[in-house]
Amino acid sequence: KRPRVGVVVVFEPMKALRVAVTKNTPGKALQSALAGVDVSSEEVSHLLRLAVARGHAGVAAGMLAAGARPGECLGAELLVAALKADAASLVAPLLRALPADADMEGAAASG
Repeated sequence: KRPRVGVVVVFEPMKALRVAVTKNTPGKALQSALAGVDVSSEEVSHLLRLAVARGHAGVAAGMLAAGARPGECLGAELLVAALKADAASLVAPLLRALPADADMEGAAASG
């Protein structure tokens, strides 16, 4: 096949991040995607929640290391989800990502 001339490939970081979370692909692709998004956005917080719930510990840890933070009132839910997904290795990074004054009510009710 001949190469297509004039085709521009646009890298869409948020789309790449969604794919990395969905397909559980930590590594360079995840880091590239995270470099191009606002890690404090609500959508990134949602994707972090999804990665934790699916037990994608490598992806979630990479997101946390890049500065992604759980959304407001999600701390307890994410901790419970990590334990349910057999991803206990995420508990310490999640605790570090939570603000000191995080509301942890509901954690017992969620488990």
